[in-house]
Amino acid sequence: MASGDDRAPAEISDDFIIEFGGRAIGHAGAYLLPDFGFILHPDYWRRGLGYEAASAAIHHIFETRTVAALTADVDPRNVGSIGLLTKFGFQKTGEARRTYCIAGEWVDSLYFSLDRASGLRLDPRRVRDLS
Repeated sequence: MASGDDRAPAEISDDFIIEFGGRAIGHAGAYLLPDFGFILHPDYWRRGLGYEAASAAIHHIFETRTVAALTADVDPRNVGSIGLLTKFGFQKTGEARRTYCIAGEWVDSLYFSLDRASGLRLDPRRVRDLS
């Protein structure tokens, strides 16, 4: 890897950029397997884009990788992400206090997991080109 390249090696990563109208607006996937995550620019929230991108990424990961489950770590205040994870079938597996510091504020974590069988049930045909 070249200096300044922050991509994880392909054998332990499956991360995708979300584009809309030719603009990168977020990402979905596993930067380091099996840890799954997504982020979307606020201007694009509540349009179904996060659901479509993340469900396609989940299905793709389970179709192409041998991971038994995906995991997620979420700030308990992020109700949108928690709702999306549970919509996919992620189950809460635990919680912890003061797990990471963001802009000088310690935040808690909720932990979630999605097993392989549930992930493979997600229908990737729902994904469409919205640009």
